[in-house]
Amino acid sequence: MKINLLLLCAPFVLTGYLQAQELGKEETAVKKVIEDESHWFNQRNFDKWAECVAHDPMTYFTWTTPFSGKTSVYTGQGWEQISRDFKKFTEEWPVENSDQKKENYQFKVNGNMAYVTFQQDGGSSAETRVLEKKDGQWRILRMEALASKAFHNMHQKYALQRMCGEWEVDPASVKEEGGNGWALIGGTEHYEKTDAGIRTRSAFQYKTEDGTVSRSTEEGTFSVHIGTGKIGVFNTAFYSNGWTTAAYGEAEIDGSGNLNIDGKMPGSKANAKGWLSWLDDNTLQWKIEVMNEKGEKIYAASYSLKRDEDADTP
Repeated sequence: MKINLLLLCAPFVLTGYLQAQELGKEETAVKKVIEDESHWFNQRNFDKWAECVAHDPMTYFTWTTPFSGKTSVYTGQGWEQISRDFKKFTEEWPVENSDQKKENYQFKVNGNMAYVTFQQDGGSSAETRVLEKKDGQWRILRMEALASKAFHNMHQKYALQRMCGEWEVDPASVKEEGGNGWALIGGTEHYEKTDAGIRTRSAFQYKTEDGTVSRSTEEGTFSVHIGTGKIGVFNTAFYSNGWTTAAYGEAEIDGSGNLNIDGKMPGSKANAKGWLSWLDDNTLQWKIEVMNEKGEKIYAASYSLKRDEDADTP
């Protein structure tokens, strides 16, 4: 009885094995067409490139990036338009001597149709291809490319610019540790847009234990590097007693829109950390910690800021 069952199952096992083999061959063929299309376009060889694309009214090519420029966003519908546009691209654009790396392929092949997703250039672009098989040849019917990493990095800038406007320190919210007898009693902060992020201008008032009031003004920038998504930070403070300090660092914005900063002060071994968090649309919370070279906290402060809703937002 066991032998009969094995004999009965054998055809199904063999059929499954052959189907998997055939599917693997089709996926390999589909992947080759996808990579050939990129390669021949990079080489600006229109004729070879055209062999990889379906010559069909339904053919659709599109890519989207957050950058400026005539070809930063493209949509082509139908072979007639796409071939005309790509012929122009291959004549006008310089040859690219290396092909973009493609990885994390996912395939769904069903009969003469194939749906494929993958990532390009280390995840900088999310890509989709739909291919159709005619006369034994796979050709690309639909191409979509989204510069997903660039969009993410660009949104670091947009998240920064949400803070633009006039803000006032709530004196009742101020908490400090250290400070050598100087206590923050109030101030204002002004954030305005720049091409790369925001520019900051601040004015603060401090009071000593004997009642002396001192003031400082600060100027700084938060600039997003769109290629990496990292935020460069630089700040200079000018005090009424003639003392000047500067700080620089790197920052990032988390999924909640909060700004996290790691910084240093030139000429000092101290490290500083800052957190700028949203409490609500018109309330920000600043927290700052300064550590010496041993990692010991030598200063800490926190305070909330209220947006001046009557001020013009730059």
